[in-house]
Amino acid sequence: MSARDEGSLEAGLLKVLERLHPRGGAPSPGAGTGTPEDLVLHGLHARTSQWLLILDGLDDPDLLRRLQAPDGLLRQRMPRGPWPSVGEIVVTSRITARSA
Repeated sequence: MSARDEGSLEAGLLKVLERLHPRGGAPSPGAGTGTPEDLVLHGLHARTSQWLLILDGLDDPDLLRRLQAPDGLLRQRMPRGPWPSVGEIVVTSRITARSA
């Protein structure tokens, strides 16, 4: 999914939620059930197969902070649980400065 800006991230998160919960089964992001990032991560971990999520073009430091928040996609630890699947998140960036 594209992570170039807030708009593309939001659209990507909604698309992933639709794929995880087809036919309207997904909780709406504003329903008090967590952030869209939280809903996507929990939905991915609930799958019964391996998964790969690619965040493409994460060049914006503010967006990176959002994704590294405790309820973001790039959190340090997921809560313990009986997760049936294992997955990976790959982040691409076009930032070439080592300090960034």
